[in-house]
Amino acid sequence: MGRAQKLRYRKRTNSCLRWALEKILLFGMAILPFASFVSPLSAQLAEAGKTSAVAFTNSMSVLDDKRPLQPGDRLSIRIVEDREAPIPTVVTDSGEVEVPYVGRIRAQGRTCRQLAFAIKEALDKDYYYNATVIIGLDSYSTRPSGVVYIRGAVSAPGTIAIASGESLPLSKAILSAGGFGPYANKRKVQVLRKDPSAASGSNILTVDMVEVLERGNRSLDVELKADDIVTVPERAVRF
Repeated sequence: MGRAQKLRYRKRTNSCLRWALEKILLFGMAILPFASFVSPLSAQLAEAGKTSAVAFTNSMSVLDDKRPLQPGDRLSIRIVEDREAPIPTVVTDSGEVEVPYVGRIRAQGRTCRQLAFAIKEALDKDYYYNATVIIGLDSYSTRPSGVVYIRGAVSAPGTIAIASGESLPLSKAILSAGGFGPYANKRKVQVLRKDPSAASGSNILTVDMVEVLERGNRSLDVELKADDIVTVPERAVRF
């Protein structure tokens, strides 16, 4: 290829590159105005989704129905029909949350799903035909969710805190109390639990901890609740 041909080739190449760049710039300028029409809700939901799945579901049936809420828990509440971003809120010391339109509603002791249906019921009375309320738990309270009391034949009787967001099996509580004493009756450990529906106001569960600890039957390992009283009796015969 001669010098003249090389120059013509380079000129055509540069011309093609300039044409391509001009088209790209024109396309960018054409779509730029549409960027302002991107839904603010999408951006808000994306931000909210960093901490809670509440932004990405419209079904109340999938909400958590296991962990009771407690003071200090941080929640996000969204009413689907409003088409707005989730509203952050905190369960107050009195166990309530502030809800748009209806004011304060009791949250303590309810799961996210139970609270959502309670809010829905309040909204449907005066404000909505069939509200869809989505509640997500963004973060657990740092406060203990309660205490249990353990007494009797253990090394260190007393109170044991239930860490927020965690379960406390009976076996773990006994280990936290220093384990069984030398004369503990491991087969008849009792858990006294408040039960307003019972005639006496409480129920007693008797647990065979030999089955749990020595034979690995975890199905018998009772999950303790706040204010449970655990009693480890002593054996009648010591040997």
